[in-house]
Amino acid sequence: MRDLIGEIRAALGRAVLLEFRMDAAFFQQNLLKLFPRLGCFYALKVPFSKWTGIRTLVTAQRRWSAVAADIECLETRLKLSAWELDLRTVVYRKRVHHPSPKNFQLDLSSPDDGYFEYSAVATNLTLTPQLL
Repeated sequence: MRDLIGEIRAALGRAVLLEFRMDAAFFQQNLLKLFPRLGCFYALKVPFSKWTGIRTLVTAQRRWSAVAADIECLETRLKLSAWELDLRTVVYRKRVHHPSPKNFQLDLSSPDDGYFEYSAVATNLTLTPQLL
């Protein structure tokens, strides 16, 4: 990523703002530290793995804010002490009226509970949860 950012900046100049939107496979310590250091913006999906603590935050949450008619959010700080990171994180939940289809391989980290489908995004963008 460092090389890619360098190539983009060499071609387009430093005035161009760089924003990265990535899935949970890119939720890595080195990227979460690299982007701000290089002045890049990011929105990365947060895995619902036990070590992130995101599932615990969701379970404890009683008040959610409306984003749309069927979507609510929770804006929080996700503290990853092992990585020495404190990330602005927005968790979304969408009400479902059907059993959530699950891929067998992803069952270990699926946050879906049959009533809601969940997703979480860590970001350094200043967008509202609705725009994010």
